[in-house]
Amino acid sequence: MKHLSTATMLLVALAMTSGASAAPRTVILSVKNMTCASCPFLVKKALIGVPGVSDVAVSFERKTARVTFDDTVAKVEDLTRATANAGYPASLAASGAAPGAEGAGASAQAGNRGSGAATSAATGTPRGSN
Repeated sequence: MKHLSTATMLLVALAMTSGASAAPRTVILSVKNMTCASCPFLVKKALIGVPGVSDVAVSFERKTARVTFDDTVAKVEDLTRATANAGYPASLAASGAAPGAEGAGASAQAGNRGSGAATSAATGTPRGSN
């Protein structure tokens, strides 16, 4: 009987800790030094290698990277360090679920066909200042 109560306590403890995980966080990074069509692949490779990163979409035209990650595992500093180590310094351009950010990332992966309005929403900058 003692083994049963110990096992039950372990299950309860496990259930309590598994509910403490944070929701995924999405940020937009402004990426420097992207000068050719192969640069986004290198930026994506650097970011996807960061533990906790679950999705990356890089736009050559916008010079941005949309990164979704578990903020209990990775921090924005880990993302910018990874891009800098690959030769592409980056800084935080926008954070959270900005209107149009998800659509802009999806269109960036589908051949960078996003609209100017999505660019403004995804980067958080006024239209025309990119």
